[in-house]
Amino acid sequence: DHGTPLEIDLALRLLDQACRGLSAIHAAGIVHRDIKPGNLLVDRGGRLRIGDLGLAASYRDERTLRDVVGTPGYMAPEILRGQGDATPLSDLYSLACVAYELIVGRPPFQAKQGVTLTALHLVETVPTPTSARPDLPAAFNDVLLRALEKDPEERTASVEMFRRELLDAKRHAFEPQRILVVEDDPDQREILELALGAEFAGAEIECVADGAEALA
Repeated sequence: DHGTPLEIDLALRLLDQACRGLSAIHAAGIVHRDIKPGNLLVDRGGRLRIGDLGLAASYRDERTLRDVVGTPGYMAPEILRGQGDATPLSDLYSLACVAYELIVGRPPFQAKQGVTLTALHLVETVPTPTSARPDLPAAFNDVLLRALEKDPEERTASVEMFRRELLDAKRHAFEPQRILVVEDDPDQREILELALGAEFAGAEIECVADGAEALA
């Protein structure tokens, strides 16, 4: 509501729950067809639930699901065109719009008129997340943009994969690149170096014996 991004850890905690919930819906053979912020309900304890399954339908039966239903601003391009069935990947696009909004602080596209908003989702390139939020780690760019591909065949393969890619981006962005260990006991120093090397495989780990070496 305030047009500002959530603290990244909070946004990712909420999105993790949303991904798990939507994955469960898809595992039951159902597509939601109206994923948007208003249908993601968060209680006082921070637990998220997906609500309003009024448009939900099975995607496993033989009939097509090409009705143009949903909320402008969160509908997948293939649904807006009326040329593709509603699938888990169209729900994924909607959830990725929500994820973009939570992490970046604004939706991928904004317009006062629904027709204009529809056109933007159909043809316009999604702005790179870091162009709208410069302090956002670049690792999130590819994850969000891939989930927002207009062609479902080029989109992230599943909601669960999207969840994992968000977690990987967080780890990549916030894991330390260099760790300095100051410990005068050589055995403890070796143990710390081994443990930290196993936990943070890509980090440079430097171990010294005293404060003077550390400052140097």
